[in-house]
Amino acid sequence: MSSDLHAEIERLRRQLDGLRASEAWLDRTGRIAGVGGWRFELGSGRIHWSDQTCRIHDLPPGYQPTLDEALGYYPAESRPVIQAAVQRAARDGTPWDLELPFVTASGRRLWVRAVGEAEIEDGEVVRLMGAFQDITERRQQLEELRHEQDLRLQMQAHAAELDRLVRERGRMLDVLAHEVRQPLNNASAALQSAESVLAEVSDSQAAQRLRRAQNVLNQVMASIDNTLAAAALLAGPEGIEREDVDIDTLLALAIADLPPAERPRVHIERSTRTRTAGMDMSLMRLALRNVLVNAIKYSTAGAPVVLHISDSDEPLALVIDVVDRGPGVEAALLPRLFQRGARGEQQRRHSGHGLGLYIVRRVMELHDGSVTLLRNDASGATMRLLIGQAGN
Repeated sequence: MSSDLHAEIERLRRQLDGLRASEAWLDRTGRIAGVGGWRFELGSGRIHWSDQTCRIHDLPPGYQPTLDEALGYYPAESRPVIQAAVQRAARDGTPWDLELPFVTASGRRLWVRAVGEAEIEDGEVVRLMGAFQDITERRQQLEELRHEQDLRLQMQAHAAELDRLVRERGRMLDVLAHEVRQPLNNASAALQSAESVLAEVSDSQAAQRLRRAQNVLNQVMASIDNTLAAAALLAGPEGIEREDVDIDTLLALAIADLPPAERPRVHIERSTRTRTAGMDMSLMRLALRNVLVNAIKYSTAGAPVVLHISDSDEPLALVIDVVDRGPGVEAALLPRLFQRGARGEQQRRHSGHGLGLYIVRRVMELHDGSVTLLRNDASGATMRLLIGQAGN
């Protein structure tokens, strides 16, 4: 063999080795990227698939299908779309880039991206070639994203509707409070007036009955206030409107909400010169009244109830201690003392729905504060209200 022929054979062998290496590199790249290639010779009707295209079809590497078989992997709803794209490209060279549902040879349902373009020689389309990619995961992610967006929109619509309902309920509660409390206030004033008249004519028996009626009416009004407040607080207000409130005025109003006969039992002690504090006056008046009512209700008849006013630097707060001389809170009630509807054996002997201390807790939370049972024994209990002032 001549040296020239030997050199030519060696050159061709190196080219073949390079081609094989290039094909191996392309196949590896296609496998990593999940992209296969294909080629369709219009003259012979032969189709060549890359190994990755075969893998996507769940077919062995080197498999070469007919055109009808290749199109047959597309289900009935997408087959006309790919067929029309192939026909247009073969006729006038129109390229395509489609995302279509697909069923593999083993029956797996996928989404694929099929890209094709024409190769033209002497003005004629001689072959079609392109890329083929499994995009099922990406489609699933897009579908999940669309689903999440739909859920988000539904949640936003639900939140808007809930907000509308809460505002509507607030308006209804305001109407209810006015329509119910106004007649009761008028009745209370009439009873007090009648009691004064009877006291002047020395009809003590009738005056005593009127006082009992007045006490019942006060209980009804307090129950209505607590029920309306609980309904409003359960609506989850975002915050409260604070104002600079005179502390003595707050105490006077809360004590005035008590039955007249019980008001003298409340004694005020001060350990601070602070005269005002930031708060929602109506909510704090209701909370303080509830604690005072409990202290009087469960104390020994006629025993004093002390309101002790102080302040705190850490945290910055106004502190109100309500000290009674009752039997203390029963042990079984302690873990749920400030929960809605919580009532112990002592409470069941009195009217009410267990809303009083729950409302106190919610009001204090809205004031960045707290309510705690500071002392509890057989000689009495101390309830501490901490009204946060850091935000003022």
